[in-house]
Amino acid sequence: MKGRRSPHLRLLFILAVIIPCLILGFIAIRSINREQAFIELNLQRTLDVEIVQTISLLNTELDRIRDELAASAPTQAASSPQSAFVSWKSRSEFIQVPFLLSPGLEIVWPTFDASLSDKERSFLNWNKEFITDRAAIPVFQNIALLYKDEIASQPLPDAQPAKVG
Repeated sequence: MKGRRSPHLRLLFILAVIIPCLILGFIAIRSINREQAFIELNLQRTLDVEIVQTISLLNTELDRIRDELAASAPTQAASSPQSAFVSWKSRSEFIQVPFLLSPGLEIVWPTFDASLSDKERSFLNWNKEFITDRAAIPVFQNIALLYKDEIASQPLPDAQPAKVG
């Protein structure tokens, strides 16, 4: 009699315990995937909102700086660039080292033989190549676009892609 009950008990155990556990495990994995997709979507939306807010704040600040610089800029021709730039420097907190470029991107004022402060001399020495358009400026590429084919051809992880919604 023991031998006959054993196959029935095994079958009952499989039907009552193992199969429901497998079904519940499958449902749990799908739920986790959906929850992960939901969290990622919410995170992306939150980051997008924060980026838009930050850009708005930056644009507002840049507009304020532009307006202040325009309002403080010399409006009439001065007898010398030095007097115009000295007065401009005194009227705006944003002007530290004023300079004047020729149409050929040569520094017209200040001249290095003039009486420059250490701050002005340091600024001009440090930035001369950039100001006169002789410095190479690195341009960074979007890595995701550069390697999009390689990324797209990678196999997905073991988890099933989740459907949102």
